[in-house]
Amino acid sequence: MSNIDIIKIKEWLSSVADTYEENKDYLTQLDSDIGDADHGINMNRGFKLVKDMINIKLVKDMIN
Repeated sequence: MSNIDIIKIKEWLSSVADTYEENKDYLTQLDSDIGDADHGINMNRGFKLVKDMINIKLVKDMIN
């Protein structure tokens, strides 16, 4: 995989994380109608971790 592909994937994952964060309450509300009302919370938590890991890796790459 070329570097540009990796960069685009990181940008996409970061954008997805932002979208989940912006819509976590809405997703949780949708889930409350049919489930246990945790979908938005859990998706946001998971993708926040992905975004954090990408940022940690970027900082480490800049230092080295």
